[in-house]
Amino acid sequence: QVDFNSGILILDDSTLEKPYSKFNALVYQHWSGKQKEVVSGINLITLLWTDGVRCIPIDYRVFDKDRDGKTKNDHFSEMLLEAFERGFNPEIVCFDSWYASIDNLKLCRTLGWHFLTRLKENRRIRVGGDKLQAVSEAGLTGDGTICWLKDYGESKVFRMFATHGTAEYWATSLREMSEEKRQEQAKAAWRIEMYHRAIKQQCLIERAQCRRLRPVMNHINLCLRAFLRI
Repeated sequence: QVDFNSGILILDDSTLEKPYSKFNALVYQHWSGKQKEVVSGINLITLLWTDGVRCIPIDYRVFDKDRDGKTKNDHFSEMLLEAFERGFNPEIVCFDSWYASIDNLKLCRTLGWHFLTRLKENRRIRVGGDKLQAVSEAGLTGDGTICWLKDYGESKVFRMFATHGTAEYWATSLREMSEEKRQEQAKAAWRIEMYHRAIKQQCLIERAQCRRLRPVMNHINLCLRAFLRI
């Protein structure tokens, strides 16, 4: 099902909402993109492989900081290292601004992989010989600008206009990436959102009628196996 030397890897998390499970072993307070607020739920972090059509989850972690002491970024680095050890050599790795820390960007570089990520508007860059400034103040264009990302190094940053007059900022380690290619990769990366919707609506991953740790983990695992079967 998976070609180790092609396709892209996408890493993102999703909150499995549990508004009535106060004593569930894995329930914490997490941001919900669906509700646009912090809710009670289980945070599932997934590394997904796609060739633009097929979506195959190749690794996942469940946030449980009280037991393992690991942050989402710790899980990020663990899954990328695991994928590298398993022989993956993706065209690019895509992730959201939450995971765009300097350590994570440098990890991609260490593994010899290129990345495409969203940037928060307060990330600091230097364009040409100018001083460091927030990416939102740098006057970037949609065609992409080679600049210096603070504490990382050279990268290419795109400015895209979103809805309601707001702007989105994307960064990549690929100097030659065009805006057309960025749109293509971003569209492929959107498939992880389709994946999240599928495991919730078709595989009922939020419907576990149990509280203890092992049954909840078993339910999550079986739902992901069901997705692969479907």
